[in-house]
Amino acid sequence: MGFDWKKYLNLANELSKISTTLGSDQEAIQRTIISRAYYSAFIQARNFLRDKDKTLSPNRAKVHQLVIEQFEKSSDPMRVQIGKTLGKLRILRNLADYDDVVWLLNKRVQKSLVMAEDIILDLEKL
Repeated sequence: MGFDWKKYLNLANELSKISTTLGSDQEAIQRTIISRAYYSAFIQARNFLRDKDKTLSPNRAKVHQLVIEQFEKSSDPMRVQIGKTLGKLRILRNLADYDDVVWLLNKRVQKSLVMAEDIILDLEKL
């Protein structure tokens, strides 16, 4: 059995509980929370398309955008919502992973945790 990608979200939630107590490392932990929340949701969405729908091509260079688009282009409203939420979560992850300054980081951390959880719960309903 492979890695349980929900464990990334569990880790992100655990880190969110301690991030305010670690002083100078707080920003690094908050950025990590956003990144792990995204990857937890993204990989599960990717695996859903690959394993259940059998529709995902193995093009790794564009896989993030391909997964989002495949969900957004669906006729199923729940899949469309998964795609839109995953797209927004990806934007937060890109900010956390690439930008030198991220405004409202605390709010973005909480938002990313909620969005990842929503995506995972919706995938389980499909």
